[in-house]
Amino acid sequence: MSAPWRQMEGHERVRELTRDWTTAIPALTIIIMMMLCTVMPLVTTLPVLPDAALALLIAWSIYRPGMMAPWAAFPLGLAADVFTGQPAGISATIWPATLLGLALIEPRFPLRDTRTDWVLAGAAIIIAKLAAWRLLHVAGLPLPFTPIALGTASTILFFPLVARLAAWVEHKWLGAG
Repeated sequence: MSAPWRQMEGHERVRELTRDWTTAIPALTIIIMMMLCTVMPLVTTLPVLPDAALALLIAWSIYRPGMMAPWAAFPLGLAADVFTGQPAGISATIWPATLLGLALIEPRFPLRDTRTDWVLAGAAIIIAKLAAWRLLHVAGLPLPFTPIALGTASTILFFPLVARLAAWVEHKWLGAG
């Protein structure tokens, strides 16, 4: 704080209170994506829809790694478990592990293009969805592999759109670009 609170003018107080709000933007976009996906009137009996929140989490991790710490994926995973109705802990376990894996692998590819990012994200999505499928089986909720494979493929195909959304949010709200 540059001056005592009582000596600040109104606009100085607002600036002081909101100076670090931009670090919450990636998490807020992921939560909004989860909310949108749960209230959309798309009804299926099997999980074949793309996991847009996971794709957005990976996009933020790839494009702005300093803003999406692996520990932040734990509460977001818990929120995903609540929104999707999965047993608590499935996404909360998979999402931080996915971000840690990306944090370990990503520095090995310093010069990347869009296709490399898509392949990297696709590999992370495949591993995350397979791990979630196994954890659901261990939790006593076995699902057939075909719908999981279709949901994984749709998430991978959906990733470029989600990455564009993350880039738009970054440009609009974070002043990048």
